[in-house]
Amino acid sequence: MIDYSFLRFIDNFDKAKDLQNSKLSEFNYDNQIHLKPDEIYSFITNVPNQISFNNNVKAYLVDCENNILVDISTQVYIEEFTHNETGLKQCKIELVSLNVDYITDLVFLRLDHDILNGKSYWSNPFIISEYDIDETIRADFKHYQNLDGTCYEVAENFYQSIRLKAIVGKKTFSSSSQSYTDLDGNKLSSRLIKTPFREFIMDMNNDFIYERIQYLLSHDILYINGIRVTDKQTFENDDRYSHTTNVSQNKYKVAVNENDTFEYTYQIFEPLALINKIPSGPISIVNYLANTANGTQYKLSFNKVITLETNIVCRMYYGLNTLLAEFDFSLMSVSGNDVLIDTSAVDTSIANSYHLKIDSGKIKSGSEEFVGFTGKQWSFAFVAPDYKNVDYNNPDYNT
Repeated sequence: MIDYSFLRFIDNFDKAKDLQNSKLSEFNYDNQIHLKPDEIYSFITNVPNQISFNNNVKAYLVDCENNILVDISTQVYIEEFTHNETGLKQCKIELVSLNVDYITDLVFLRLDHDILNGKSYWSNPFIISEYDIDETIRADFKHYQNLDGTCYEVAENFYQSIRLKAIVGKKTFSSSSQSYTDLDGNKLSSRLIKTPFREFIMDMNNDFIYERIQYLLSHDILYINGIRVTDKQTFENDDRYSHTTNVSQNKYKVAVNENDTFEYTYQIFEPLALINKIPSGPISIVNYLANTANGTQYKLSFNKVITLETNIVCRMYYGLNTLLAEFDFSLMSVSGNDVLIDTSAVDTSIANSYHLKIDSGKIKSGSEEFVGFTGKQWSFAFVAPDYKNVDYNNPDYNT
């Protein structure tokens, strides 16, 4: 079965580069896939002889000679699963903001099984650049059942996405209504029902992408530039500009629902997030002392292992904005996912409300940065226990 993935992986670099262009073609253009450096993209593999890494994977962008351009291992996230029809291992892959730009140069995504004599897999070529990005369209799509070998039934509710070289053409409408003739012979029609269409023009369409556009338009759920496509169709592949080239101009028109929009959210990757902060909110003296080791240690807990910049400073204020203390790198430590702050020298008896600030970018996990605290995002205040002996002087406590 043909692998119709927009980024399809093969364990042989020469075969990965071969897009089955005509042997008569002297000028091949294989730049139809054009990714935006700061966007997120996702794919489901359909590798004929399976693909598996068991969490031991390194990811690179390479050039046409297989020279490594950049290590993107920290920006590629993979979940493996077993295809329910073939029994082969396949992957869900998410590329998170690669933030590199190679202008018009073709690059390949290479995935290495990071063990001794491990296999490597290469994608087909693509562009990643802001250059002429306004001459591209983005598609996000999924299906409710397996489609052309893609195992959506196991990779349930997983959106695939891609960005292609194309421009948005004209908007058009089709309309329908029912007509009838009244008793006086007047011909009347019911309310006009209008269906909006959008046209897309691909000036440099090769056969490899043409096949995958048909695959794309077969999906149950499809958004182009964030707008829902509501009909399914195929379109004819136009003749090539000449027998010496591999591309043609293709136009296709789809019905859309402009009120149904889509915005991509992470599907595999989990962004760096703050899970808990101690102390926080209204708190009694008893709980404050218990949670902070008698007021000597504050704690921030994250969902990932983190590191600290050496110029980090945590400032503690009381009242409206009166500086009480500063905790620099020497007073802060990391324990796994936690930041521990030595506050043993601070006197918290001078007020009942406090807040702490940390600048953005001082706490990190790989390439991710914590946004820090401004204003009173991290604040706490001491409250007296809410106990009155009269609370017990009522019938609820009669036994």
